[in-house]
Amino acid sequence: MQSARDAVVAAIRRDIVSGVLKPGTHLVEQKIAEQSGFSRGPVREGLAVLQKLGFVTYVRNRGMFVAEVDIGEGREIYMLRGQLEGLACALAARNRTEEELESLAAINRRMEQSEGDVEAFIAANQEFHYTIHAICRSPILVQLISDLLERSRKFREAGLFAEDALRNSLDDHTMMLYAIRERDEELARMVGARAIYKRWPGLVTERSWISNCPSNCV
Repeated sequence: MQSARDAVVAAIRRDIVSGVLKPGTHLVEQKIAEQSGFSRGPVREGLAVLQKLGFVTYVRNRGMFVAEVDIGEGREIYMLRGQLEGLACALAARNRTEEELESLAAINRRMEQSEGDVEAFIAANQEFHYTIHAICRSPILVQLISDLLERSRKFREAGLFAEDALRNSLDDHTMMLYAIRERDEELARMVGARAIYKRWPGLVTERSWISNCPSNCV
C-alpha cells in the first residue's frame, strides 16, 4: 500500500510535470494538507523528497517553492542518462538469452501495433526499457538510471510523444533490438544513448552509422 508521504510526492510531482504547478509557486504545507486530506507530517516529508529530486527548492524564512527549470541541469541529466542507458543496452547485448530476446521482440511488436495509441505506446516503451535493465544484470546501474529518470521528469517537453516522435522512437527501439540480437555491444551502446539524447535539443547529431544500419535490423 502506498504511504501517505509517497501519495503526496506522486500528487505534487504530477502537478509539476503537467504544468498545473508553475515554477516559483509557493507550496504551503497547511494548504497542501487541507487539499490532500493528509496531516502536515507526511506533507513535510513529501516535500523533502521532492526537494532531493530537484522538483522543489527551499528558500530560507519563506518555505518551499516549485523549482525553476535549469536548462543546464536538464542537459546534464539527459547526457548522463544517455551514457547509462547506452551501457545498459551494451550489457544486455552481452548477457541476453534467447528467451529474453524473444520477450524484448514481443514488446517491440506491441509498440509497432500501437498505431497512434499514445498510452499503449508509452506503456510498451517503459516495459522495453525495464526489460533491458533486467537483462543487463547490473542492479547498481539500473538504480542510477532510475534516479536520473526521476530527476528528468520535470524537463519532459509536452510534445515528446507527437506522432513523428513516436515513429522516431520506434525506429530507435527496433535498432536497439537488432543490436542486442546480434550481440553487437558497441552498436547497442550507441543506439541506446542516442535514443535518450534525441529527447534534448542539441545533444545528438545524426551520424553515418545510423543510416548504415543493415536492412534486416527492421
